[in-house]
Amino acid sequence: MKRRIFAYYGAVAAAGLSLNHVFGAAAAEGTIGKLDADDFKKMNKAGGAKVKALKPSAATLSKADAKLMMEVAAGGMMQLEASRLAVKKATAKDVRTIAEAEVEEQTVLSMKLQEFAAAKQTPLPTALDKKGSKTVSKLE
Repeated sequence: MKRRIFAYYGAVAAAGLSLNHVFGAAAAEGTIGKLDADDFKKMNKAGGAKVKALKPSAATLSKADAKLMMEVAAGGMMQLEASRLAVKKATAKDVRTIAEAEVEEQTVLSMKLQEFAAAKQTPLPTALDKKGSKTVSKLE
């Protein structure tokens, strides 16, 4: 989880600083990395559909699992806010496309996590924690 957040912070921060020089060729070709932009969007949509189809089990959560859900929720909220900033600040079309996909992904994941938390009677945070707020503020 920490590696993913670290990599994401770096990507979002760099996007906010304009990545035209890094992604210029991809933007000119209409690709996202090695994928066509439409294929990228289709893959994201398919992944989102799979997440939406998940259903919580009746099993009780362990303390470790409940803690993990809290950490995932906090990290997801931070990622969502950082992605929203990237959508606003990105100057390269492909960077904006990735940020928009991340906003959509994190929104779906958050809704699904809330569904699971409610089924497991596990409260989740409703606002960014201090660490997340500080990180997002730095990106602004």
